Amino acid sequence: DPPGDPGETTAQRAAWNVGRVAPTGEPGSTGMFTFTINVDGGGLDLADQTTIVNDAFFGIDPVEVPANSALTSTVTSTVQAPTITVAKTDGLDLVKAGGALTYTLRMTNSGHITATNVVITDLLPSGVSPGGGSAQTWNPDPIPPFGGVEVITLPVTVNATNPDGTILTNVMTATYQNEAGWTYDPETATDDTTVSAPFWILTKSDDPNTVLAGSTVTYTVTYYHNGTSGAQNITITDTLPASATYGDMVSQPPGWDPPVYDSGPPATLAWYAPSLTAGANGAMVFTVTVDSGASGLITNQAVLTSTDPATYTMTSEDTT
Repeated sequence: DPPGDPGETTAQRAAWNVGRVAPTGEPGSTGMFTFTINVDGGGLDLADQTTIVNDAFFGIDPVEVPANSALTSTVTSTVQAPTITVAKTDGLDLVKAGGALTYTLRMTNSGHITATNVVITDLLPSGVSPGGGSAQTWNPDPIPPFGGVEVITLPVTVNATNPDGTILTNVMTATYQNEAGWTYDPETATDDTTVSAPFWILTKSDDPNTVLAGSTVTYTVTYYHNGTSGAQNITITDTLPASATYGDMVSQPPGWDPPVYDSGPPATLAWYAPSLTAGANGAMVFTVTVDSGASGLITNQAVLTSTDPATYTMTSEDTT
C-alpha cells in the first residue's frame, strides 16, 4: 500500500496518492487502504446513537486531491454510549430544625452500553449531621445499559441551631466512563430544602431531678437566639413552684439586668435585656428551697418574649 499523502492528509481527512492503476485483471488493478480513527467527538462527548459518516472519494489528478471525484463510497457507523441521568431528593420542601431528612440519590443509564468506573459524590449542606459540609463518595458497580439504576439513601438530621429560613442545598455529582476508557462530563443534581425554625429556643432543667422536702433545687433556664437578625426587648419570666421558695442567683450571662423577684403569688423571677445579637445564647442558673411540707411533683415554667423584629413568645416547663 502506498503511504499517506502528508500534503493532503489533515486531522479530518486521510489521503493517498495511488499513482498508476493497472488495467482490469492485472496485478495492481485492485487494492485496499486500512486506517483507524479515534472517535473523540473533537473533545466533546458523543451521545448514544450518534451517527458517524465516512465518505471516500476516488479521482484522477496529477498533482492534488481531485476537485471532482470519479467514484464515491459512504460508510455510516453508530456510536454507542452510556446515557446517564442523575436525580436527588429528600421528598420535602420544608423541614423543621432538628428534624430528619433522607436524601435519595439515583443514577440511571438508559444508553446502549455499560457505564464503568462510576464515582458518585454527595456534598452535604453544613446545616445537617453527620457529615455536614463534607463530601460523601461511593464507587458502585458498573451500571448496565437499557435502564440500569444505582440508588443510594443518605439519612441526616437537620441541626437544631439552623436559623429560620436557612436553605439546605445538597449537590450530587456523578462521573463515569465507557468501556473504552472515555471519561464523560460529570452529571449533577441539586436539592434545596428550607428550614422552619423558631426564632428562640428555650429549655429548662433541674438538679437534682428527685428531691426531699426542705432541700435545694438548682434550675437552669437556657436560651438560644435562632434568628438571622438581632432581637430587642427580651424578657425571661420564670414562675416558681408554689411549694418552693426562691433562694439565690448562681449565674447569668452579661447583657441582662439582674433578676426582679416578685413574691406573687405566684412568685416570679424576671430578667430583661434591651437587645441581643443573632446567635446569642446563655443560661440563667438559680436555686429554690422546697417547702418542708411539699410532696408530689413540683413544676417550674419559664417564658421568653421579645418584641422586635416581631413579637415572639417561647415557653419551657420542667417538673421535679
